[in-house]
Amino acid sequence: MRNVFFAIIGDMVASKQLPNRTEAQERLRAALEDVNWQYQDDIASDFMITLGDEFQGLLRTGEHFLELIDRIQCQIYPLRMRFGIGIGAMSTPIFRESSIGSDGPAYWAARKAISYIHDKNDYGNAKIRVEKQEVEGDEQEQLLKLVNASLKLCDRYENAWTESQQKFVRDVLLQYQYGQQGEYNQREIARKLGISPQLTNNKMKHTGLVTYVEMRRSIQNMLQREWGDEE
Repeated sequence: MRNVFFAIIGDMVASKQLPNRTEAQERLRAALEDVNWQYQDDIASDFMITLGDEFQGLLRTGEHFLELIDRIQCQIYPLRMRFGIGIGAMSTPIFRESSIGSDGPAYWAARKAISYIHDKNDYGNAKIRVEKQEVEGDEQEQLLKLVNASLKLCDRYENAWTESQQKFVRDVLLQYQYGQQGEYNQREIARKLGISPQLTNNKMKHTGLVTYVEMRRSIQNMLQREWGDEE
């Protein structure tokens, strides 16, 4: 029986200031329904809204957790989210159809992660943080420090993109996720997006998308190797 899960809690930034919160919640609900279908093999409990501006879900594997988060964020843009990822066991029964009422160290760690971002008012530099309820030894502690520093670096990448570059990245990620082993067929992207191969190459180069995706894939792989294969 699996005893390590990846819990994700998402929280909409400045939701009370939105002119139409109902529309924002509907867009978030649609995005969650999409990832529940796209990543159904990874999911232990479906992602769903738990409060007006918050959602949660449970993964049985960490292989695609950042890809899943990026897909949510791309679909609800320009709404902004912060995400807490918790790694650990579960104390309550797990139901695929609903994560509401689920509890345990995985969710405690996810709550700790998202509270850290909120309390530090760190959204400008980091919107994703990973925590584990019980860290065993210095190596695991250093691994988490490396992961969270790398996630901050990814967010700095994002913050430097122009509006046009952000749209390009969203279009690519929604169509091709993290590509084939982190690689993208630029001719296919150009054809799909209706732009020239030259412009595609320019945007890939100036966004640093391949490097960005490589870093995120590496983070997923490191955490999966450390904890995702535990039974």
